[in-house]
Parts: sequence; structure tokens; C-alpha cells
Amino acid sequence: GAGSILQVLQAHKSDHQSNDSGDEVDITGLSVAITPSSSSNKILVQYDVQWGVSGSNNNVYGAILCYRDSTQIDLGDAVGSCHRVSGMDNPSSNYLVRRVGSMILDSPNTTSSVTYKMVMHCLNASDGRTMQINRTGLTSNADVNASFCSHITVMEVSA
Repeated sequence: GAGSILQVLQAHKSDHQSNDSGDEVDITGLSVAITPSSSSNKILVQYDVQWGVSGSNNNVYGAILCYRDSTQIDLGDAVGSCHRVSGMDNPSSNYLVRRVGSMILDSPNTTSSVTYKMVMHCLNASDGRTMQINRTGLTSNADVNASFCSHITVMEVSA
């Protein structure tokens, strides 16, 4: 019946990845391809991404974005030159980790395979800052550091 979950797929990432390029970068391992059985069905996308920062004064503006293929979803309205993202933060310390999580009911309107993926964007990387996925900004293996995991789950929901 309507609202039934027809399939569930998940990608889980426990390794680390950094971005100091200033460009949007796919978070490797956080993408899931799903083929809806009907074009009227919805896809429920749930994600949870943990990240830290490193840089000269830790003043890093980091953003997480969610895409369906090449189309960004789960984003705010266009307002001037503001970035349209799923989540953004500015951690004030190399010891802190930020978590961006959300759930969105998407309508891909297709029976072809679609890929949902997570992307990171270090907005001020040109100032020598770096985003770190699944870890704090500390890159040592000291006991004050920590390692985390992130995931994306997609579920086909019948119309």
C-alpha cells in the first residue's frame, strides 16, 4: 500500500577524508544508487555526516551538500550571494566535530537508476583551512583525538 518501504540501501563511511581545495568534493563512500520501481514513488534520504576542521586559526567555514545525480537537493532558497547548502558550521577549535544530519522525501520521477551522494565544501580553503571528514581537526593519533563514522540511507516509498 501507499507509504510502504520497498527497498532500503545504505552507504557507511568510517575512513577519513580531507578537503582543502575550496571546491565541492564528493565524500568518497557516501553515495548510494537506487532504481525506483515506479516513477510515482518517492525516495526517503537520510544522512549523517561528521566533520572537523584544521587551519591557522580554526576559523573554517565548512558546508555539507546532498545531491541526486547532478541536482542538489535539501538546500535553502537563493538569497543574494549566500551559499545554498544542507548544513554549514564554523567550528572554533581543532578539537570539535560538527554533525550535519537530515531527512528529505525526494521525488526523482523516474524508474532509472539515481545516485544520492554527499559532498563537502570548505568555503574558505584559500586561507589555509581544511575540512576533515570523520575526524577532528587534529591529525595526530593522540588520545585527545577521535575517529567517527558517517552514513547515507535511501528508502523507496510507495506512492
